[in-house]
Amino acid sequence: MDLSQIIRTWTNGNAYVELFLYIFLAVIAFFVVFPFLQGTSESSEFVSQKLENSAKCESEFKSYHDLKEAGLLQRGDLIECERVTWTYDHWMIYVGGDDDGVIHLTTSREKGTEIRRDKLKDAVKSSKCRINNLHSSALERGLLYQSRESVAQRAWEEYAKFQQQQQGFVNEDAEAVQYHLMNFNCEHFVTYCAFGTPFSDQADNAKDKEIINNIADRVASSIHSVSENNQNTNNECEEL
Repeated sequence: MDLSQIIRTWTNGNAYVELFLYIFLAVIAFFVVFPFLQGTSESSEFVSQKLENSAKCESEFKSYHDLKEAGLLQRGDLIECERVTWTYDHWMIYVGGDDDGVIHLTTSREKGTEIRRDKLKDAVKSSKCRINNLHSSALERGLLYQSRESVAQRAWEEYAKFQQQQQGFVNEDAEAVQYHLMNFNCEHFVTYCAFGTPFSDQADNAKDKEIINNIADRVASSIHSVSENNQNTNNECEEL
């Protein structure tokens, strides 16, 4: 039984009483439901604005001091650090603690591949950095971000596993992590900890550029060859 049938039964079919009840219900709906919907809309706008402001904060590169002053860092955040002398930015996972620790993948000629734990200040040095949890990149790949605590926990587990490997306490069949600029760099490491699947926008972009450059080189080479052939043909015609 719908509302109209209930009202008709209650009013014994009196049209004037029915009309009065409908007007009364309309007034109640206007003064009760409308303010509620308006409040919900305002709340949604507030949340959207807050997320937008947060995104703006996270998109700005800051010095170590300014980043700390902003009070945005949370345990498990991914930190992107500018490298002026390198094409690639460096990536770390903030694990906090008394010394503002970060865990990150590095490589050097002297020590090779390392999963290190350093103070954020020492890792950043004079470079600028930002919080960049790569939500958009992950969504494009159909990946879900774990909780920050889960990210930090996995980073600690990978760090502990590496330390055990260095000391020879790990099963010989366990595969040791190896740094590779295109296949497993510092960004691959942090995305593996954050999403369970390693990826690197920087490496993907570099691969795309490499493909484009190779095509451009081949086109230029072909044009050069055609030009040389035409020149040789013209020279032969002149000799004839």
